[in-house]
Amino acid sequence: MKKIILCLTVLILLFPNCNKNCKIKRPKDVKPIDWENYNSVYDVMWNYADYNVSSDMGKTIKVCGWVFQGSHGLPVNPLDFNLIDKEKNIFNSNPWENGRGIYVRIGSYYRDNYETLIDSLKIKFDMADITKKCYITGTLSYFTTNDGCGEHINPEIRIDNANDIYFK
Repeated sequence: MKKIILCLTVLILLFPNCNKNCKIKRPKDVKPIDWENYNSVYDVMWNYADYNVSSDMGKTIKVCGWVFQGSHGLPVNPLDFNLIDKEKNIFNSNPWENGRGIYVRIGSYYRDNYETLIDSLKIKFDMADITKKCYITGTLSYFTTNDGCGEHINPEIRIDNANDIYFK
């Protein structure tokens, strides 16, 4: 009986700590979204990660960062990639890992110019130096992921024109 009481006490004491570990604390140095100029991946991520994005969803936003090239030596898919922030050590978009990036993907598959957009983006990425900083103008969206701590909101940028991406 003492073992059961001891086990229950331990579980009760550990349960609140689990919830504390799941909370992602927003840093204090996050700048608000600038709707006229380019925003860093860090600022966009923290303005929308696990916060309400619905009021700004669909708005045009400008973001700059670096294209995540991975560690496997595979070519970057210009139709579906992560934009990261090397300066702030944000290298991925998984909420359960250290740091997040912003997921970038082409717009709707049902657009009339979808095939042309795919071809244009492939050419742009083939010709560009993707190790340089990437500047993107696109539509703010989001996707959700779920881990042991619950559902997370992750910002996403959708692009509809190959001219909305450049490297400098």
